[in-house]
Amino acid sequence: MPNADASEQPISAGPHYEIHSTELAAWLLAQGPDVWWSAYPDPRLGGQISMPASAEDIAPILVRLNRLLLVRARDPEARGQRIDAAKVGELTEQRGARSNGQGPRPLWANNRILILAWKDRDTPWELVEDLLTTLVFKDPQAAALVED
Repeated sequence: MPNADASEQPISAGPHYEIHSTELAAWLLAQGPDVWWSAYPDPRLGGQISMPASAEDIAPILVRLNRLLLVRARDPEARGQRIDAAKVGELTEQRGARSNGQGPRPLWANNRILILAWKDRDTPWELVEDLLTTLVFKDPQAAALVED
């Protein structure tokens, strides 16, 4: 699910790091080549592949794009320092607290999210893990048991 506040201000205006698209590709593959992700509203990446897509399909596109990205950070000391794949996991966010604090946490609430921008555009977009699609492709029968 996209979040409206991802586009409220340029990433460069707040705490952020810089990462090369090849490093982001390496991080995605390290999460599992069969983990599914969506990128929106990013026409540069999303315009080249239907979303959601597996890390295995997104990573070669990131390598081919061969560009710098900005990634939003919570650390106030983050001022555009270059990072590599090893740091990316610390920058993921999760949304979706339980509604009224009762009942099981829905699967989508565990999706990892990165708020990114291409350095030459600085228009924020989200890279969102899609756990439901990942589950469907790994085990279609188990996915039938998942409720929203």
